[in-house]
Amino acid sequence: MFTEKQIKGYAKALRKALSIRNLELSHAQSLELLAETLGEKSWNHLSAKLDKTPNEQRDNDIPQGWSFIGREHLDCYSVQLDNTQPTNELIIQCVENRPNVFASLMQFVDAKTYLDFHVKLTAEVATIESGPASLWIRVDGKPRSTLAFDNMVDVPPYRALEGTNDWTLLELVLDVPSGADLVNFGLMLSGKGTAKFRNITFEKVEKDIPISGGRPYGGDDPQNLGFN
Repeated sequence: MFTEKQIKGYAKALRKALSIRNLELSHAQSLELLAETLGEKSWNHLSAKLDKTPNEQRDNDIPQGWSFIGREHLDCYSVQLDNTQPTNELIIQCVENRPNVFASLMQFVDAKTYLDFHVKLTAEVATIESGPASLWIRVDGKPRSTLAFDNMVDVPPYRALEGTNDWTLLELVLDVPSGADLVNFGLMLSGKGTAKFRNITFEKVEKDIPISGGRPYGGDDPQNLGFN
């Protein structure tokens, strides 16, 4: 069986050969064509079967600065970066749907820049026959305490995209309270289908920008002891 590195090298050579003949293919299209030539339904199906080095298995097309979480489900997902579009697109696709599977790319930043402000995460998201595709933010304190969290799914109101959707702007705003140590944020696909992400922004905003949902963890006093 070919390795993923070899297939991507063949895709690059194919694009070059066709370009000389005035036939233009994107990198993603050339991978799809090679997959069909090798008898696979799609590039993502082929990629899941290719021999990979440990680094390829762990960091397949993960953009610099981002980390993959949900590694127990790594064999269920393909993560690809399409840099042939006018704006780079990150594509997460489920290639083997199992109960409770998910894939997420995330990063974290020191909270000190954002203390006593709100943080705002936005991205354009498109989906194809997908389970919940969402953004998430988690604010951590020390030691290993969660101060605030929102993933658009577990916390009402439900704001994730499901099914098939054209490019849609998703937005999260969450508080960064005193005592915060880290701000974690990411992009996530739960379950089946394909989710594409582009034009991501992360910024500090004033507290007059309301939080989008989310829930605080803990506080100075007990809350809602009467279950209201």
